[in-house]
Amino acid sequence: MSQEIQEDNSGSGSDTSSDDGEESDENYKEVRGMTAKVRKEREKNPLNMKKGRSIEYRFQTKFHQDVYESAILGKKYNVARSQYVDWRKFEKMEDPIFKEIIQACRDKHVYRMMSFKYDWNNEIRAQFYATCYFKMIGDVRWVHCITEGKWYKINYFEFAAMFGFEKSDFDRTRIHLSSPLPKEEMKDMYLPGREWEYGGPKDLIPFYGYLNKFFRKTLAPREGDAHNISAFGRNLLLALTPSEPEFSVFDYIWEEIKSISESPQKCCGYGAYLMYMIDQKTNKRFECDYVHTPIDIKKEYHLGPTLAQVTQERQQDAAQGDVGEAAPNAPAHVPHSPPPPPRSHSRRDGSREMNWEKPPSPIRKMFNLIFVMCKPTNDVVHKERQRRKKDILRLKKMQEVTLPNDPPAPIGSEGQQIEPEDLEQQNARYQQEDYWGQLYVSGSVPSTTFVNTYVDPSAAPFVPPPPPFMNQPPPSVPPPYGFDAFSSWMVGQNLGDSDQGTSGYGGQNNDEDDDQQ
Repeated sequence: MSQEIQEDNSGSGSDTSSDDGEESDENYKEVRGMTAKVRKEREKNPLNMKKGRSIEYRFQTKFHQDVYESAILGKKYNVARSQYVDWRKFEKMEDPIFKEIIQACRDKHVYRMMSFKYDWNNEIRAQFYATCYFKMIGDVRWVHCITEGKWYKINYFEFAAMFGFEKSDFDRTRIHLSSPLPKEEMKDMYLPGREWEYGGPKDLIPFYGYLNKFFRKTLAPREGDAHNISAFGRNLLLALTPSEPEFSVFDYIWEEIKSISESPQKCCGYGAYLMYMIDQKTNKRFECDYVHTPIDIKKEYHLGPTLAQVTQERQQDAAQGDVGEAAPNAPAHVPHSPPPPPRSHSRRDGSREMNWEKPPSPIRKMFNLIFVMCKPTNDVVHKERQRRKKDILRLKKMQEVTLPNDPPAPIGSEGQQIEPEDLEQQNARYQQEDYWGQLYVSGSVPSTTFVNTYVDPSAAPFVPPPPPFMNQPPPSVPPPYGFDAFSSWMVGQNLGDSDQGTSGYGGQNNDEDDDQQ
């Protein structure tokens, strides 16, 4: 079974030039325009080139070594993380959409390839993509590659037969003979009556939406740029439509492998298929460092109708002519979408109720997350306001209990507080009430209650007038009201001798000395 090639001169012309590897290293990843240069290098036959002195044993030419180091190892994901489909898991769901997908994969002969499971070695796969050389001999296509320093080759039919494809598969429609499907021609793959952007996975009919997720891990492996469907990936989705003719499955895989080898920006995919082929050709089982895992797609919500429902609705609208009459300027592929039923996953008569509502977008999910995080803060602020209101009401109730319940006196009444008297008003009131005469005649402080002691001056005995200083209130009695009156009273007080300092403690004022010390 081992088919090792030491030298192959069966190609047109013989190129015996040598590659001594003394040229500078070429970066096939960072520099723009390298795809065309790589394709040109791939056309050269490396089998007839002599190996340079500085070339590693794993490669034949300097081109192989530079591609391996820059374009393959230089990527974030140098190999596509392929997976397989465990169809039994989706068959157990008994969902009408997955039933359509499974039946379509059987009819289009991709069922077995998508469920193929085989672990691989990333280094062996990287050596294949660095050294592979595709060649046409007559009507048969061949691929040559180096594995651990040795050349091996395999033709198209032998490679396809390893996975159960007969020659009849080659006679079917070959997708890569046509150009990539334009994005505008994908209009029938999207839900009716929705806003969309052609060429992306958003708003795809669930039949095509789930297939796109499956293909990104199996028949069209890809890393990154999840918002766009690859060029021939669009053709592959269209080919799975039940009304489309059958296509050559292995021809699609063969051409995609060749395209990856000519495009330094693409990840190295199809690890399971290539590893199985290399193990068969070398009669070895290399140690694997990547485990082939199944695809885990969680069906969190129902995305919409089945493909059969959408097709039937479009046929009915086309037959009735509703599209042309209701919207003559609208595209012919946009039918009237039925009103969305309520979001529900209940079962009625054994069938799932269809949910036509649009799933939340990633931006909406992000805003919902932000609002949920801000919700506790709003709750705290609201509770704090409620607590303050309760405190204010409690203080008002306490004030009503402690203060008298009588209403305040009206303006101008006796109960209203009057302005405090100044010194002139007090002296006039004292002289009118004979306050000082009562004080010095009786020798005691008069009562707070007023007593009419008026005596006729002709009948009253002679009383000498009070001394002049008695016209002012005694210094020992402070004025009853006002800060201004109190200040005037303090000015007249004798707080120390004339020879004393202003401190009032019998000594000089040493405040300045204290500040300087």
